[in-house]
Amino acid sequence: MQKLLVVEDSNVFRAIVEQQVGRQLGIDIVFASTMAKGLAAVAGRVDDFFLALLDLTLPDAPDGEVVDAMLEIGLPVVVFTSRYDDGLRETLLAKNVIDYVPKDSPASLRYLASTINRLLRNRETTALVVDDSATARRLARHWLELYRFNVREADSGEAALAVIADAPDIRLAIVDYNMPGMDGFELTKRLRKTFDRDELAIIGVSAGGGAPRSAKFIKYGANDFLIKPYLREEFFCRISQNMDMLDNVRALRDAAGRDFLTGLPNRRRFFEVAGALYAAARRDGATAYAAMIDVDHFKRINDTHGH
Repeated sequence: MQKLLVVEDSNVFRAIVEQQVGRQLGIDIVFASTMAKGLAAVAGRVDDFFLALLDLTLPDAPDGEVVDAMLEIGLPVVVFTSRYDDGLRETLLAKNVIDYVPKDSPASLRYLASTINRLLRNRETTALVVDDSATARRLARHWLELYRFNVREADSGEAALAVIADAPDIRLAIVDYNMPGMDGFELTKRLRKTFDRDELAIIGVSAGGGAPRSAKFIKYGANDFLIKPYLREEFFCRISQNMDMLDNVRALRDAAGRDFLTGLPNRRRFFEVAGALYAAARRDGATAYAAMIDVDHFKRINDTHGH
């Protein structure tokens, strides 16, 4: 398991991060109270860490020097600090800091934990950017990779369908409206013939059209809509909300198909899987077999641990 580096000189905030992030997400945290100690902790082991959570005011780095130091060695950065102003925010985002979270409320801590959890999940998630503008694709790709997604590109609706046919595990599609040939509406309709809203998140984007275009995208099956040019933070928040929805639905489906006590697939999952296997066997002219196993004295397990 990769580690989270936290460089923070306040014992109070270190304890809060340990409780709200470490225990909640089940990740290994390495704490350092100064920039020098943080750099020493990752020296020669940068690949062991997936993220650095940094305070801007440290005993040996009072003006945020730790941010440049961590970015220089290739470690992704989220800033968590009590210092906040628009000028500083713009400076940090221009340095490709992933996010900037103020230490001002319990809601900020929940947002921080959610962001870190999202970054962990994004590393196993593939996104597709569909836009005929190379500049727009390059910007969206850069932002998605900053947020740790694996990214594929397509310059047309037809090319997007080919990419998804080759990589059906894609779970997020950023779809521009105005493209030659197949526009974003038509591509969204085509994708929805194969993928439900809780299997593939589609976010429509457009430089114009306003509310009517947004409504049309949603009616054709998009999960969300953004008007270009959009703020990077809005882009990330919309994506995170939609990916969280997909993850939550997947978790609910998995829970509905498993026995709570043993974690084994239950009767519902059996009929879901067996039905498809039986249909495939009939289609291919194959023989299907089923085995039933009876567990002796299972009543003792029920009586001891619950049904």
